[in-house]
Amino acid sequence: MDDLVPVDLADDPPRYYRIPLPSGGDVCVRIAGEGDPVLISAPGQERPVVTVVSREVAWALWAVLSDGLLPWTDACPDWTREVIEPTDEHGRPLPSLFL
Repeated sequence: MDDLVPVDLADDPPRYYRIPLPSGGDVCVRIAGEGDPVLISAPGQERPVVTVVSREVAWALWAVLSDGLLPWTDACPDWTREVIEPTDEHGRPLPSLFL
């Protein structure tokens, strides 16, 4: 175990997390080093909608969406239950942060 090197997230390449939507297209989130904005891309009418938010706002969105959506359904849809593995910008797998 002495050969494990701690991951420095500031020097880590951006990580992309994608989830396909049942209606088509996918939602993609780009997360980079501490202090870098979070990019959220979602399908739009004519082209993808890209939103740039701070990490603080990204956490707030997660909190309000998870709390806000849960009372409206019996359970999360099955398509949202799989673990989303990080990739590079070209969709190639990256090592997980939680190994």
